[in-house]
Amino acid sequence: MLALARKPSKMPRARRTRRDRLAPRVDACEGRLLMATGFLQGAVTVGTTGQGLAGATILLHRLDAAAADRTTTTDASGNYLFTGLDAGSYRLTETPPTGYVNASTEANSPLTPVTATTASSIDVRVGGGDGLTVSYPSHNKKVLTITNDGKTQPSLIGQSNITVNQPDIGSTSPLFSSICVDFFRDIFTGEQNLPYSMMPLSTALASIPSIKNPQNAGEIAYLYNHIASTWSTTPSGYVPVQEAAGFQLAIWELEYETSGTYNVLDGSFFAQGLTASSPEATYAQNFLNIAQGKDEEAVFLNGLSTSGRPGGSQGLIAPMMLNFVNAASPPAPGVTIQKFTNGVRDTDPNGSNLVIASPGAAITWTYDVANTGNVAFAKADVVVADSVDGLNPTLTGGDTNGNDMLDPGETWVYTATGTALDLSGTLPPSVVVVPGGDTGGTGATRPVYQNTGTVTITGTELTASDVSHYANPAPPPTPSVTIQKFTNGAHDTNPNGSDLVVLGPGAAVTWTYQVSNTGGVAFPKADVAVTDSVTGVTPAYTSGDVNNNGILDPNETWTYTATGTALDLSGTLPLAVKVVPGGDPNGTGNTRNVYENTGTVTVAAFSLTSSDVSHYANPAAPGITIQKLTNGVRDTDPNGNELVIVNPGAALTWTYDVANTGNVSFARANVAVSDSVSGVNPSYTSGDANGNGLLDPGETWVYTATGTALDLTGTLPPTVVVVPGGDPNGTGNTRNVYQNTGTVTVAGTSLAASDISHYANFPSAPPAPPVITIAGTVFHECNNNGVYEPALGETTLANVVVTLSGTDADGQSVSMTTTTDAVGHYAFDLTGLPGVYTVTMAVPSGYLDGKSTPGTAGGTAGTTTISNINLAESATGYNFAVLLPSSLSGVVYYDLNHDGAMGVTDFGIAHVVVTLTGTDDRGQAVTQKMTTGDDGTFSFTGLRPGAYQITRTQPGLFRRYQNTAGTLGGTATRDAIKGIDVPGCSSGTGYLFGELQQPTCRLRTLAFHVGRTFARQEAEYASNPTAFTRAHPNLAPSIAAGQIPWGKGTYPKASLARYWVPTLGTKVIRISDVYDRTKTAAARVTAKVASHAGAAKAAVVGKASTALRAVRNSATVKAAVAQASRVHAAIRRG
Repeated sequence: MLALARKPSKMPRARRTRRDRLAPRVDACEGRLLMATGFLQGAVTVGTTGQGLAGATILLHRLDAAAADRTTTTDASGNYLFTGLDAGSYRLTETPPTGYVNASTEANSPLTPVTATTASSIDVRVGGGDGLTVSYPSHNKKVLTITNDGKTQPSLIGQSNITVNQPDIGSTSPLFSSICVDFFRDIFTGEQNLPYSMMPLSTALASIPSIKNPQNAGEIAYLYNHIASTWSTTPSGYVPVQEAAGFQLAIWELEYETSGTYNVLDGSFFAQGLTASSPEATYAQNFLNIAQGKDEEAVFLNGLSTSGRPGGSQGLIAPMMLNFVNAASPPAPGVTIQKFTNGVRDTDPNGSNLVIASPGAAITWTYDVANTGNVAFAKADVVVADSVDGLNPTLTGGDTNGNDMLDPGETWVYTATGTALDLSGTLPPSVVVVPGGDTGGTGATRPVYQNTGTVTITGTELTASDVSHYANPAPPPTPSVTIQKFTNGAHDTNPNGSDLVVLGPGAAVTWTYQVSNTGGVAFPKADVAVTDSVTGVTPAYTSGDVNNNGILDPNETWTYTATGTALDLSGTLPLAVKVVPGGDPNGTGNTRNVYENTGTVTVAAFSLTSSDVSHYANPAAPGITIQKLTNGVRDTDPNGNELVIVNPGAALTWTYDVANTGNVSFARANVAVSDSVSGVNPSYTSGDANGNGLLDPGETWVYTATGTALDLTGTLPPTVVVVPGGDPNGTGNTRNVYQNTGTVTVAGTSLAASDISHYANFPSAPPAPPVITIAGTVFHECNNNGVYEPALGETTLANVVVTLSGTDADGQSVSMTTTTDAVGHYAFDLTGLPGVYTVTMAVPSGYLDGKSTPGTAGGTAGTTTISNINLAESATGYNFAVLLPSSLSGVVYYDLNHDGAMGVTDFGIAHVVVTLTGTDDRGQAVTQKMTTGDDGTFSFTGLRPGAYQITRTQPGLFRRYQNTAGTLGGTATRDAIKGIDVPGCSSGTGYLFGELQQPTCRLRTLAFHVGRTFARQEAEYASNPTAFTRAHPNLAPSIAAGQIPWGKGTYPKASLARYWVPTLGTKVIRISDVYDRTKTAAARVTAKVASHAGAAKAAVVGKASTALRAVRNSATVKAAVAQASRVHAAIRRG
């Protein structure tokens, strides 16, 4: 084979047409053998557009013989090619690029039989005697008939073993050889910007009707003129020169005239018996040299069989059409993240690849974010974060095509840096540590830093996370020791546990102490000291040194024991003995003394110590008793000398002494003391000496109940029991004796005990004491004179709380509380309780305290109390008056039309400081201060009667105009309204402070335009709040609240602006124009206003003009200023 290398191209090739780009094509200038061996080619396209699809993978697999699979990838136009194929059966399988799926196949292969297809594969046969015959009626016939399996095709695919029948030669070819000349592509694609000049058009060729491009025909004539001087149509006149020319024309005829397309421009030149010195080879080489001289690449193959020369030349074209059609795959977004610490992906805190970093060492975290789906994500939508505050991953690489899109299959790398922490110290709140560093699974862990990298895709639900770790270097071995203590083999650390050891006094006790080395340091036996908290209990080593080295090795456990005798835990115990409440496994609260001693192990060399407790208890023996007393006397015998004698109505106190006579303590909640008489309810009063809430063994608690002695000669309640008694001498003369029974029970046990007591009436009852009451009324008044005057409309108040306190004649404290009835009346019954008292009223909600009035028994009046009431008989008239609070309210407003009144065209000024001062009816100085609301209103509430004045602090951007006194009168001055006399129950309204705009009419007029503009903005917001907020994020909150910024206060609601702005004839302008003033305009406004307002106000105006200095002088603003001047003049005239 002789191959000629490509020369550098002098000019770029013309752009191929769309039809050429989509059609499969064999490039004839890649030095491949196409005709002597088989080849397969085709294209991958998008079904909806027919556009070639680059990046698809084509797999070639031999079906009928063992051969290595071959793969290729479609080029930018979607084309693929496999060459050098032996005859046989093959399967082509296409794998679409990301974002596409297989749809169908298109097999247009007339000389390569297709045996099977799927949506992603095509099975074909190459060569091998497929019955292909090419027939030429004569050598120079311009239309070729190609028959393959009975079908007429417009073009051929070059294969081996093709039989060519040519009647005018009468020979059949063996294998073909190829001459590949890219030069022909330029001829047959119609490109006219060739890198060499064209010869004149051949008249003979141009006259052929089927020629579609005379310019191409002219080029063929040019070739012909260079390699042949004559053209013969007679077979006997063939010469090598003419054969070479025939080769060119055969290519042109077959490809151009038959199909009119130029898919594949590879030609085959057949001549038998060629050698390197053959004239045919020489002329062919000359032709190739010409092509190469025109910046073309060409290959000439020789060395064919030397059998009889058929005397002719053939040119064959081989288009290949084995195509795959793809469709765009449905969106399937996916994203993953892998996180690395110093380049290591250590997701397991106990893994062998755990990163070790000393405190202060530099740390770099890497976050590999991969698009695992088929949807690309914009860079701004890919959010990578770390769980630790302050770690902010940033993109460092991976966007290979630089399109700022995380494309399918692409992996982006984010990094963050930091410093390793001391994981044994105090860590920031967001830092997470987990146990780890235990690669061998020993259970010995240390703190491991864990942070999580997370990727989220904005606008989707996609998220993925991954963790990584690091640990500080492992600390040196730590010494550690523990102890477990057992009583008679039980580890009963809980005195209330179900495994509590129970021993009778005198029983044998064995304590066992298990000492374990839980650290990494061994201890000599002499350094291990085991002791017990109880004097005389001395643990001694018994076993555990398995290797007999006299050392308590790591993970080794030694056993020590001590013996003793169980004590009587209800008696007197040695000082070193400790008892705790226990023996209550069910949590009933009923406990008994439990012996507790503590075993301790100490390793002095390392300052180590560890302790454990164990217990035992005596068998439970609960017991309880009760003794009941009446007025301090235990009179269990109704005929006894100690029988209590009382008159009917006398006070009685019953006492119940409850004693714990066993060895089990009882919780207070479990001790229930009751009486046999309904309404007598004993309650605990004393006896818990140690304050532990337990009725301990030997302890006595006192419960009491009170009542009133009954007349035992009359009808008695059903639960009252009377027995005959009162006959201490046994005369037989008895009377009714009251008897009731006190009973104690203990919940959680079957314990119960009872006791009785008695009382009797005197033989004849003393006279009843006189009835004593004290009463009065609580009422509401407005004249503040403390006198209840219904005729003036004063009303009483119900449900007012009134309290009586004091001391009766016997020196006993008395305290009572009541509430007024529906007509405001209250009364206390003090029958039998003469004494000195005080009555106090609680001021009801919403009222102020007024004046109080002593009644018929005298006393000292306060505001809410009447004291020093010396009460010996019933008294009335102890009355309390309350007042409704008064208020003063008004508005600080912008008097837009200068009429001195708050009208519909005016609006309030927000955030103005208003102060109320004065003196109330009790001579107390009053000062209140507030700021006006968004609507300019103010209101002072909760005022007592008095004389007040209201002062307004001058708001910025405004000047004083006219103030107006309200409904309760007063005198209006420049900054205040004075001399307001406020009676009780009054509401003064209409206290107005009028303001005018500072003398800068232009600013005011511009404010009108702002209001009008914001009215329009409000309408836009109401139409689509979401879109408005996105477009105007800073303005939206004010619009949503119905408020518009204005000076130091607020502009009126936009809904109001619609009404008053049009009445002034203002012209609507854009917000941007309001602020688009030049420095010159701002200075001019400042100078003009300063000349009118004076130097004192120039600073205020200067501040306003400063805000306008950086803006342009628009025509709209000039028009607005002129309009403002006209409006200002109209207002002044009005």
